[in-house]
Amino acid sequence: MEATEGFSGAEIEQAVITSLYRALHLKRPLDTELLLKGFAETVPLSVSRREDIQGLRETARSRFVSVN
Repeated sequence: MEATEGFSGAEIEQAVITSLYRALHLKRPLDTELLLKGFAETVPLSVSRREDIQGLRETARSRFVSVN
């Protein structure tokens, strides 16, 4: 799904929980609109820590044996 591209399972779970709390606060059922808003307001680690993740991948490529 495009709205969750780059998200881990835990990040998706937290965005859903955030959306559930928002729905509770607004006293309305959880719907697609609220879920999409929750995903849009969540910045996944693959974006916020992109440089760190790339550095870890480069280190792994140079120091460890590939399983491929």
